[in-house]
Amino acid sequence: MKLKDKLYYTKFLLAVRTVLICHILTICDALFGLQYAQAWGVGIGWLLLIVDWAILVFVFKLDEPMGGKGKVFMEGLGTYILGWVSLWTITYTFLHWLLWPEIWIKYDINPINTIWILGLSMGIVMGTSLFARFMMDLPRLKRYQSEIDKHKKMEKKAEETRDRKLMVKVKRKQKYIQKIQKKMMWQRFKPTLITMVPFMVMFFVLNWLFSGIFVAVFPFNAWEVPLIGTLISGQPLSPRGFGLYFFGFYLTSSFGFSFIIQKVMGIKFGRAGGGFGGLGGLGQK
Repeated sequence: MKLKDKLYYTKFLLAVRTVLICHILTICDALFGLQYAQAWGVGIGWLLLIVDWAILVFVFKLDEPMGGKGKVFMEGLGTYILGWVSLWTITYTFLHWLLWPEIWIKYDINPINTIWILGLSMGIVMGTSLFARFMMDLPRLKRYQSEIDKHKKMEKKAEETRDRKLMVKVKRKQKYIQKIQKKMMWQRFKPTLITMVPFMVMFFVLNWLFSGIFVAVFPFNAWEVPLIGTLISGQPLSPRGFGLYFFGFYLTSSFGFSFIIQKVMGIKFGRAGGGFGGLGGLGQK
């Protein structure tokens, strides 16, 4: 397994550990009235990420083979954040149901809807990933990616050493690299192009069927977070949680897992993951 892949999976496992700590804080909130439990969870999540980075850099010395301290931090960062949010939302929803069932009764939240939509999102991620694997010429894409990586290393070396011969060699190959990059982009876009319309129709119908119905619970008030608040549809529940509508729960439950599923299936490599239809894996990086 390549070092980058190891870092990738390490970040996902870190997300799992972070979610467990967040749940311990939630239980402390329910049993002992711990204030700002979710805020503590967010803070600890970022702290764990920094500690993990420090261990990888200063203990395992991975900054040299990875090409810098920043590379170690950034590699798999999206997987950590989205995996953390996805896992936390999914598991917090059921924990919230166990700890505060009266809130579910008050807002008429049906756990069957939660399970059904969760199964749908996982099925779509798996289905679109399998379809992408079938549609894409993976050996060719991997070969192209290898050539692009080699060219980038050569370009970096030419800039550092100011080697004129090497610079000329890099410049000569630039058009070819741009050509195969376009081919890779098309290969990755094909599955999305085919599945986009049917999935949009399906989501429109489902969003209409579940209109105004809470189907899950987000750990904290999403409106207080600028980026998340604009993507997730829902509203605060009293006294705890943030009720999610269909589309908001679909997004949070599928985005994190699409990263890891694409990686396991071998359809996510290089710096672009490829968009595989269904909004479950839209061109992730």
